Amino acid sequence: MYREVGDHNTPAELYEWTAAELIPAVEDEEIGAYHVSLWVLLKFGQDNLARFPQDAIRTGTVGGYLVTNCP
Repeated sequence: MYREVGDHNTPAELYEWTAAELIPAVEDEEIGAYHVSLWVLLKFGQDNLARFPQDAIRTGTVGGYLVTNCP
């Protein structure tokens, strides 16, 4: 679960991070895969799609399934 959504929080400064700052945070398990997806969406100006990974990070679920058990 931690590799997917971290501690269910999104660091406020995530939106300002560079790729060079993102990679060590992943390696140190400070953030998870959904954070990376969120970061990419925001870097490409896809704010309208950001709610999906934000909700997954917050709840640990997607479509009612735990992110670690998604079909």
